[in-house]
Parts: sequence; structure tokens; C-alpha cells
Amino acid sequence: MLAAIFHDIGKTVDRANHEFAGAQIALDMWPRLPMVAYLILHHSQRWGPCCEPRIAWMVQHDIIHLDDQRARWLADLLSVADYTSAFANKIF
Repeated sequence: MLAAIFHDIGKTVDRANHEFAGAQIALDMWPRLPMVAYLILHHSQRWGPCCEPRIAWMVQHDIIHLDDQRARWLADLLSVADYTSAFANKIF
């Protein structure tokens, strides 16, 4: 829930790289909840940062161990919810 609520918090710091900025804010705010940072980092999925920089960031911040099938599924879910809500008022 925290990741869903705060997924774009990084836009207050660095709009172009808001996934990294948001993940760092999450780690600083909730150090005992690294999954929040993981989900924020991955919430843009294919529209976000490339895989290599994300992996490097996770290694640097010691959260690479969270990268498993369950976490990727949750990140996909957050990504779809974010994408869907962004276009909620559009008529296709």
C-alpha cells in the first residue's frame, strides 16, 4: 500500500529519474520495509529505467535479494494500476 500511495514521490526531487529518487526516499523513510523501495523503483516497468541501472541500484542498496517472481508480479500489478489510472479519463 505504501508503494502504491507514494510511487511518484520521487517526482518532487528528480522528475526525469523519479523511480530512483522515490526508491531512495522510501529507503530513508522506511528502512525496515525495503520492498516499498523495490516496488517504487519498478513501478514504471518498461516505461522506466533500463534493467542494468535498476539492478546496479538494488545491489548498491542491498535489496537485490528481493528481486524474485513474487516481487516482480507485485511490481507489474502496481505498474498496470498506475498506467490504467493515468488513462482513466481517456476514451479509446
